[in-house]
Amino acid sequence: MKNVTELNIAQQKMCLYLTSGMSLKATAAALKLSERTLYRYLEMSLVQSKIRNIRKVMMEHSIGRLMRLNDVAIDTLQRNLNCGNFAAEVRSANTIIRMNHDSLEYWNFDSRLALVESKFNDNEK
Repeated sequence: MKNVTELNIAQQKMCLYLTSGMSLKATAAALKLSERTLYRYLEMSLVQSKIRNIRKVMMEHSIGRLMRLNDVAIDTLQRNLNCGNFAAEVRSANTIIRMNHDSLEYWNFDSRLALVESKFNDNEK
């Protein structure tokens, strides 16, 4: 496959459709392309990079939304420490806090991975 330096419109749309949850079959139909063409596109490093970048932005957006809920979740836990039975609220709050923790782990991993990749790329030069 030739060395491509930028994605065409169909490739860009494919990346958006797939990262938004659309199936490969539905994406092919929407773009009026064969599934085989999309599979060939998916083999391209530029397409793979674009999909990773879109997913990263989506994840960072989700993390931001979760972080904004953290104080409310903690307030709910505090309010329900000595109450009757607000199990659903406590489970929700607990889930939000756990998701925040997992999100921070993702963020830290992403930062460490970027550092390793940067060092690796520097060594290749």
